[in-house]
Amino acid sequence: GREARAIQVGDQTALLTTLYATSPYRGEQEVDALVTVARPEGLFYAIFIAPQSEFDSIQKIFEEMLRSVRFF
Repeated sequence: GREARAIQVGDQTALLTTLYATSPYRGEQEVDALVTVARPEGLFYAIFIAPQSEFDSIQKIFEEMLRSVRFF
């Protein structure tokens, strides 16, 4: 399934799309969190990937990384 929602990254509106796939990690599902921001210079994107069983604990780290983004 896919879920998309608007978030803020570096004072810009971004789109967070959550994708799911089969992970090579113990054969379980993986979560691929794709963040995109339309910039005058082009598309900024980041992909965060984690096994679904660990995503809840790792998600806080992903969010901290996104809060550190600054566009100049």
